[in-house]
Amino acid sequence: DPRRRLRMESLESRRVLASLVVTTNLDVVDAQDGELSLREAVEQANSIPGPDTISFDSNRFSEASRIDLALGQLQATDSVSIEGTGKDRLTIDAGGASRVFEFLSMDGDLSLSRITLTGGRTVGQDINTNQSGGGIRFASGGTLTLDQVDLLEHQTQGSGAKGGGLFAEIGRA
Repeated sequence: DPRRRLRMESLESRRVLASLVVTTNLDVVDAQDGELSLREAVEQANSIPGPDTISFDSNRFSEASRIDLALGQLQATDSVSIEGTGKDRLTIDAGGASRVFEFLSMDGDLSLSRITLTGGRTVGQDINTNQSGGGIRFASGGTLTLDQVDLLEHQTQGSGAKGGGLFAEIGRA
C-alpha cells in the first residue's frame, strides 16, 4: 500500500568488542607509525567500553620476542584479555624501572595468558597499597586470570609494600 508509513524502532544498545593485534615489540605511542604497540593496544582497550582482547601478530611474533617497557608500567582500566604467543616466546620486561602491569577497575576482569612478565619493581612507602605488586597490581572486584604466565624477578621496596610478583585487592578505582 503506497500510503503506508515507514516506522523506525530503537534497538537495544550494542557493544562491539575490540580485538586488537599488536604489531611491534617497541614500547611507543605513535599514531603515525602504522604499527600497534602493546601500550597503544592497552590504551585503546581502555577507551572502548566492555571486554576487549589483545593478541600478537603471528608473523611479527613468530620467534621469541621481548617488549621492554621504556615508558613505565602498563595500566588498564577496563576488562581486557591479553593473549601472548607462549610464556617461553613472549616476555614483557619492566627492567627494574617500574611495575609491569596495573589494573584499576571497580569490577573489570583481567586475563593474561601465555606470557612472561619480568623485572617489575615498586619503591616507596605503601599507605594505600599503591606501591604493592611489583609485577602486577590488580585492584578490582572482578576476576584476575593467569594462564601459563610466569612472574619472574619482581620486587617491592618500602614500608608496607606487599606482593613482589602480584598484589590483588578488591577494586578501588
